Amino acid sequence: MERLKSDPDNKKAIKVLEDGYPLAIEWSQEEIDMALSSNSAFKWEGAINQMEQVNRMSELIRSTPAARNIISNPKSYTSELNMAYEKAAEMRYNAGLNELEKNTRETARNAFDNFYKANQFVSGYKDVAGKMNEAKEIATLKVIVEAAVVNTQRYKLSSQFFYDQVFKYLNNNYSKNGFVHFFSPDQAENSKSINLILLFKWSFSIFLLAT
Repeated sequence: MERLKSDPDNKKAIKVLEDGYPLAIEWSQEEIDMALSSNSAFKWEGAINQMEQVNRMSELIRSTPAARNIISNPKSYTSELNMAYEKAAEMRYNAGLNELEKNTRETARNAFDNFYKANQFVSGYKDVAGKMNEAKEIATLKVIVEAAVVNTQRYKLSSQFFYDQVFKYLNNNYSKNGFVHFFSPDQAENSKSINLILLFKWSFSIFLLAT
């Protein structure tokens, strides 16, 4: 296609497009049919990939005058693709519900991924935003990071400094979009979800003894 843009009369490029385009469309349709006739749980996604490839090819032809002279009406999927998006979103949404019902951190993570993909296919599909929040809440490991109590003045300042640095490091390296949430003891105490927090204590005494 790029060759036709720079050299509209290129005979080799014209021949390739004339012979290759019908074969490409035929192959894509076969792949779509095979995907939809399979027993795959997410078969519509395979069909979507093929439809989108055909549409990208159509856009390239339409944006290249020399190619459009050869293929005046390139194939594109519009209503079919919209329906496929709906079907794919439905399958992912239902898969998310099934995983969410199992009510474990691991399955909640799977549920979140499925809901996220459903939302990518159809933005705002059903109550998918709420389901993503619900799944994320269950899937997220909530960690209270607590420094060891230091009784001597000698280590008190270095202990607090070390704690602040580690807490900052943890929060900078574990995105809020991830599935681990770190709390300081004060944050945990003020959190409305305190009953849902899985308590871990991080002791810094070993580091202080090494100084």
